[in-house]
Amino acid sequence: MAPQRLQSIRIEGYSSIRSATVELRDLMIRRGLSAARGRHRDGQAVIAVPHYTWDHEARVQAAMLQATRPGWSVLYSTGSRLFHAIATWPVPEPLIICGRTLEGLKTQMYEAETTVLHRWALTSSSVSIGRF
Repeated sequence: MAPQRLQSIRIEGYSSIRSATVELRDLMIRRGLSAARGRHRDGQAVIAVPHYTWDHEARVQAAMLQATRPGWSVLYSTGSRLFHAIATWPVPEPLIICGRTLEGLKTQMYEAETTVLHRWALTSSSVSIGRF
């Protein structure tokens, strides 16, 4: 199949997309839309929307766990409400663990460390394992 050629797009009254974009930006600046933040509609006052930090305690717990476990990057997902741990030490394939609770995640992290180190010790010719 032959590669398709890009076609130029013409917008009526404008010489290029760039000039149409510049015109739209200028229109937004004149109407004050670029400075308005929050909920707004044309002709109505701007209503400020408060900034929320969802699941603050869980995020703090994830940050504390990451600080105490240097070989892991620990995150909390507000969308899935799960803790995620990603191994930052050398592993043969990506190692990502998820858990609903912090205690469950810690247990899985310990098991993963033990399993990976045990496999590595069996296949490696090195005598000393050392730290991550």
